[in-house]
Amino acid sequence: MPPTVYLLGQMLFSPDGKKMAYLYYDGVVGIANFTLRLFDFDRCNGMFSNTSVISFTENQPGLGLAFSNNSKYLYACTTRKIIQMNTDTSNITASMDTVAIYDGYAYPYPFLQTLFWTMYLAADGKIYITSGNSVIDMHYINHPDSAGIACDVQQHALPLPCYSGRGNVYHPNYYLGCDTTLGCPCLLTDVNEWSPPDFKFRVYPSPVTNGVLHIGYLLPQNESGMFEVVDVTGKVVFKYPLPPWSNEQSLKLPQLANGVYNCVITSDNQRVSKKIAVMRE
Repeated sequence: MPPTVYLLGQMLFSPDGKKMAYLYYDGVVGIANFTLRLFDFDRCNGMFSNTSVISFTENQPGLGLAFSNNSKYLYACTTRKIIQMNTDTSNITASMDTVAIYDGYAYPYPFLQTLFWTMYLAADGKIYITSGNSVIDMHYINHPDSAGIACDVQQHALPLPCYSGRGNVYHPNYYLGCDTTLGCPCLLTDVNEWSPPDFKFRVYPSPVTNGVLHIGYLLPQNESGMFEVVDVTGKVVFKYPLPPWSNEQSLKLPQLANGVYNCVITSDNQRVSKKIAVMRE
């Protein structure tokens, strides 16, 4: 008789901080009984409520779980299937929709199948999916906020610089911020929370003596930005586009005259500035 297995999958909070979900399964080879538990989460008192239990059976095991960026859709995966669920409906089970089935891709050897394993919602709004084998490509969901196959699952579409198996990246949600609408005070911690239009903008060193300026920032989620250096006459003497999801840059400035300059970041119709001094050696 095949051995019984019991494995706990991923556990995570939604991007808006209002939901928590975890996945586990048990069964024997060829029959996996999945149980997904979804809770409402109160960020004031840390309590869970309104538990939803979603059960389904698949012929393959699976561990992956990820929310969409808008916190509406929840994705679960077996090794060969990706399933989407709408968490805003009263009948989540009825909303389950298979949005991808493993296409058989294996590289560079036939036994290295690029299956589905763990999931991660990145700062660019896409969900990245690892494989259970040591392979050289990742999958991703291009538009997780879209219903059904419009979410656009791209299988083995992200080549990696080296072989990678099972592991995924995990990054704190610095964009969550403090929700004052909940009726509870925000906690004061040593962690500076993001709040526009501050951008947590910093520039160093000042004075700039060797022409190299370092900047740090935190743009609004999924937004690009523009960095500019402006002289005392208001003329832009240097500009550099800031890609979405970036937060550090080391920039080689042009040959500038000694003096005081204004460094400006513009993003999402917001603008912040800091002054620096230039003092050439």
